[in-house]
Amino acid sequence: MLLQPMPAVHMPKATDTPTRSRARHETRDIGRRARHPGTTHEAAEPAVDGGAGTASVGLEAQQEPAVTAMATRLRSDPSSDPTTGAELGSEVPRSNDLG
Repeated sequence: MLLQPMPAVHMPKATDTPTRSRARHETRDIGRRARHPGTTHEAAEPAVDGGAGTASVGLEAQQEPAVTAMATRLRSDPSSDPTTGAELGSEVPRSNDLG
């Protein structure tokens, strides 16, 4: 089997003039990015529930003490230094595990 060389492929250069259609799309995309950098939508949408769009929860009077107790119980303790899963698998025990 005789291998043939690959045919030359035209690669556009920076100096090539873009087609009219491509130039129009590039201009439109540049304008869209300037108006909304980092977004993919054109306009903000109102909140589905008719609210302000911020995070909020409406509680009944009997639910509030339970939620407050749960928040207190789940509050993080920045001074704690619990043993992690990686440390459990290590061969060297941590100083606070020696007891």
